[in-house]
Amino acid sequence: MNKQRVFCIIDSLASGGAQRQMVGLAMLLKQKGYHVKVVTYHDLPFYLPQLQQQKVDYENVPCGRGLLDRLHKIDRAIKQFNPDVVISYLDTPNILTCLLHITNRRHWKLIVSERNTTQNLSLKERIKIAFYRFADHIVPNSYSQKDFISLHYPQYDKKCRVITNFVDTEVFCPVAKETDSDVLRIIGVGRILKQKNIPMLIEAINIILGKRCNVRVDWYGEKFDTYNECIQLIRQYSLEGVFEFHEPCNNIIEKYRESDLFVLPSIYEGFPNVLCEAMSCGLPVIATEVCDNGRIIKHEGNGYLVPSGDTNELADRLLQFIELSPIQRRAMGEMSRSIAVDLFSKESFVKEYIELFK
Repeated sequence: MNKQRVFCIIDSLASGGAQRQMVGLAMLLKQKGYHVKVVTYHDLPFYLPQLQQQKVDYENVPCGRGLLDRLHKIDRAIKQFNPDVVISYLDTPNILTCLLHITNRRHWKLIVSERNTTQNLSLKERIKIAFYRFADHIVPNSYSQKDFISLHYPQYDKKCRVITNFVDTEVFCPVAKETDSDVLRIIGVGRILKQKNIPMLIEAINIILGKRCNVRVDWYGEKFDTYNECIQLIRQYSLEGVFEFHEPCNNIIEKYRESDLFVLPSIYEGFPNVLCEAMSCGLPVIATEVCDNGRIIKHEGNGYLVPSGDTNELADRLLQFIELSPIQRRAMGEMSRSIAVDLFSKESFVKEYIELFK
């Protein structure tokens, strides 16, 4: 039996979490025998080598900033591929595909996916969600976003279904490592923007250094709006040799494995890829108690949950972790790994998408 044709559209293949999940979904569908094509309109090819390795069809369709130009070129790409299903990730692709679906509803099924948690109903959010009436399915990647949509748009309940992010736990896996270092190696991963609240972590590190703790923080991610603020704080507290930013890297698994603890101080999240990946690599974690983080972390089991914006509580939890014995830290990491294997299955992820194709 011939498999269906699936057209996946996202803004780019940059190093973000949504891009990682879209690329992963495309590869998993290809492995299941579907004819898959990924299309972007910004030429940022961070994840392109993964698609090429799996021989997934890919095209970047350069578009101007105008809506009409993007609509015309994406419409042409869809018609050339002639899909049975279109899957879009992120706000602008979701709006574009909803508009195109108005005149193509008999030709292909549309699945739009929400990749973050809405904090307020701005005009932009209202316009975007209003267009979802033209989608066949709405897929939030977090229960927090599903609850938000259900509260404000109960008419979408029947076509709204949560599919949380997956992690390839066979790839993101722990390795034996030395534990006799006196330096606590902390890793953070994510774009350097306001949502991630990295200044909270910098402030907390400054507090614990005052208690003569020996730590190092390495943060991997693209530089956005709060980068300069973070650099100023690092200089203010003389943390240049303690807290360092790095560009996104393709060997992030090795960086997780070299670390002792993962920290995510976000103001809000969807279902954070990086938290899931760190846990899959067997890392204890500390994160703010926002959105779906409480569904992922077992407080005082595989890590700690702290109130968003509470720098002193974050510092206290870091100090608490520092006081743990190697055996206790190892037990936390083992629980992280166990949770990851149970919750982040790639088979469940792709199966749930395929069910929506019917």
